[in-house]
Amino acid sequence: MSRGALLDAGVFVGAGALLFAVVQIGVPALRARGLDPFAAWMILSILCVWIPIIVAGMLVLRSEGASSWSVARLRLGRPSRADLAWTAGGVVAIAIGSAAMHALGAALGTDPDPFDRSPQAWSGGRAWMFALWIVYWPFNILGEELTWRAVLLPRMEARLGHHAWLANAALWCAFHVGFGLGNIIVLMPTLLVTPLLAQRRKNTWVAVALHAGLSLPAMMAIAAGKV
Repeated sequence: MSRGALLDAGVFVGAGALLFAVVQIGVPALRARGLDPFAAWMILSILCVWIPIIVAGMLVLRSEGASSWSVARLRLGRPSRADLAWTAGGVVAIAIGSAAMHALGAALGTDPDPFDRSPQAWSGGRAWMFALWIVYWPFNILGEELTWRAVLLPRMEARLGHHAWLANAALWCAFHVGFGLGNIIVLMPTLLVTPLLAQRRKNTWVAVALHAGLSLPAMMAIAAGKV
């Protein structure tokens, strides 16, 4: 394995180790002190997962030289109508696939909730959770997509060609191991479709829109106390 491949894989694996520690150690510790487990996750993940991921992506770009800090290199150009159409199709495919995988997970007896929460709406004295989420959400979506798809996916394509999306998806799956098998089963359509369309369309905004488009309804369901 080349030095570049080791670096790219190391970013995913290192970030996954941080996520594992936050979910398995940090969140339970704060929960034991009375903090809502999802609030604990949002606070700790910003500090211990998303910011380190962003910093790692910036360091990888720095290693490539000044020319890497460009819209073209990061694939941040304005999405075309075809990009938008593929994104819409991707959202539908992920939504249908996620529902099917949720049913599969239930049949297998797995739990997609990594925090063992009791569903509770963010209302009344819990409305502050919305303010925390407003800070958390861009760190999550942009932190992941700008590093995984804008920085690392093109590097993988240079080595692996058309198969790069699959390696990117596998490493993204490994990043989520700390969430448990049940969560990974439900996430599988997102883990596959997002890097596939990001590579096919050569536009990072497609991945951002896919990730955000599926994350927002899930977060609203959590806020409403439905899951």
